Amino acid sequence: FSYTAVILSIIFFVFAMLILLKVKNSYPAVFLALYMLAVAVWIGANAGADVSSTDFLLIFWSGTAVVGASFFISLYLCFVDSFINERFPKKINIFLYLLPATILSLFGFSHYSVVATFYPSNSPAQIIPGSLYYFYTAFLFSGLLYGGIRLAMSYWHASSQKKKQILYMEL
Repeated sequence: FSYTAVILSIIFFVFAMLILLKVKNSYPAVFLALYMLAVAVWIGANAGADVSSTDFLLIFWSGTAVVGASFFISLYLCFVDSFINERFPKKINIFLYLLPATILSLFGFSHYSVVATFYPSNSPAQIIPGSLYYFYTAFLFSGLLYGGIRLAMSYWHASSQKKKQILYMEL
């Protein structure tokens, strides 16, 4: 699984770079690429955590996974906002989308994120997650739900091409 995660991380990274290099004047494309970079960090950090052999490395990779995951939700919301409105999101929206990710990231490397580490034989390294994961889980589900609802609501007023794009995103 860890090798597959590394390959997926590289694929997300490469596609994000291609989008950033090819598409210059599209805010949804830029936010999609940034979202993909955050997903690449999250997946890659989880792979790094799996093969960690010391507490320092396991906490580092686990914290990095929290940062990547937090920002992939925030950047998903920025992407949805820019896709629906076909413009750069309002500054207040970007602030509100990025604030939870920033706060979660500040504690991603603390005991609020990782309470303990252990290394079962013949298994990937493991952590006992801290209380931060409750907040992260709430942020994850509320962000995905909010973005999904916004896409669904915009579906009814969209052109036929945009309706297809929304369906692909929802799937």
